[in-house]
Amino acid sequence: HIMADFPQGWRDGVISEEMLVRPDGILVGVDGTLGHEPWIIDGTLEGSRQLKNLAVDTPQPGSNPEKLRAAGNRLFFLADAPGYRVVGRSNGQPTETTTDVITPTDEWWFADAFGSGPRYYLQSGTTLLSTEGTAATTEILSTNAGAAVAFRGGVVYEEKSDNSFRFSDGTAAGTNIIAPLAGAPATGWKLYAANNQVWFTNGSILAVSDGTTPMRRILPTSNALSTIREVAQGPDATYFVDEFFEQKRIWRSDSTNDGTNVIRILTQLPTNFIASTERFFFTVSGELWSTNGINGIALGAPGASVRCALGTGNAPVVVGNTLYWYARNANGSATLWKSNGTPAGTVQVTTFPSTSPGCVSMASFEGQVYFRGFDTAHGAEPWITDGSAAGTHLLTDLFPGTAGSDPQEFTVAGTHLFFSAVTPDRGRELWAIGPLGRRRAAGHL
Repeated sequence: HIMADFPQGWRDGVISEEMLVRPDGILVGVDGTLGHEPWIIDGTLEGSRQLKNLAVDTPQPGSNPEKLRAAGNRLFFLADAPGYRVVGRSNGQPTETTTDVITPTDEWWFADAFGSGPRYYLQSGTTLLSTEGTAATTEILSTNAGAAVAFRGGVVYEEKSDNSFRFSDGTAAGTNIIAPLAGAPATGWKLYAANNQVWFTNGSILAVSDGTTPMRRILPTSNALSTIREVAQGPDATYFVDEFFEQKRIWRSDSTNDGTNVIRILTQLPTNFIASTERFFFTVSGELWSTNGINGIALGAPGASVRCALGTGNAPVVVGNTLYWYARNANGSATLWKSNGTPAGTVQVTTFPSTSPGCVSMASFEGQVYFRGFDTAHGAEPWITDGSAAGTHLLTDLFPGTAGSDPQEFTVAGTHLFFSAVTPDRGRELWAIGPLGRRRAAGHL
């Protein structure tokens, strides 16, 4: 069902891409009658409400919340106020939805933002700021910060003033230096958080720390490293890729020297890392591969469209140990695939016509996959699959005719699946799908 018509009529109601997923629904920015303001949406019409009109004293319509990030049980965002950029925060209650000025300029409009623990972090250039949403809890952690990554409820960042790394709980008092490697390069570091450790790479150097102990270099038992390209978390360990002359190698590491070994040597660089409950998937030159940590195997399926860079919800979906994705074929058609990480378990679920999109929004909900499907009679509409051809079908026709409702941004929050879709009388608005038992009781299945 539709959540509401924001605003009334055919004009689109803009939904912020960033949202906080909560047990009782989602916190999100929505265009309503009072402009763009924060809302809480629980999947029902009666339980969805604007939290607060934050921009009552602002000339422009709405506070225009941007850079929405979850931290603890609250949503943080940047918002407009007369002459200022402010930090907004909300825990879903109107009395706890408020803003506070953190800077008298609009500098933070261009900042990168992330949440970690109970705090909101903003990084603009080399300035790294931490806040809980009030002026009293706002601190500049560094004016010479380099790379930064959320870690263990805080942040690990590169401090360029003395070429060190620091772990911080978001306060100056809770910031400590991670002892660096002896003789390590001063610049050029990349940071990754995986399997409860921070991984540091620089050329051929690979080091780890738990945020408190000194950086510890990992020396693999199989050959020397050349240039490390990427680090990613797997289901059982941490995986990384390096280039060794003409070889492209994928490694598995348990963060010990003896437990760091080459899994597979390839001729092309592995990319697009995705973990299921038991397997680690990646692509090599448009082909999908997987590994159980012992050997990498080609799955005989196209992997070029496993990752799409088109916005919220366009990543593949993992249901338990099964990966689902949507791949474009050479003849222009598209196929929904699934794989359990073995060649025999990598199969086509169904194929869509040549006019179907190559990348779609997908989400797992109650053990099934919901996605933007397509057929020539209905256009792009919400579809559902249980992994079988017979169980893959149109869910509902929201925009009758061939135009289609173009569903996007499938997002699971609380007990509902949310997505945006276009209808002829309302434009693009937010919709929700309730729990299976409730739909059956209401006779909707």
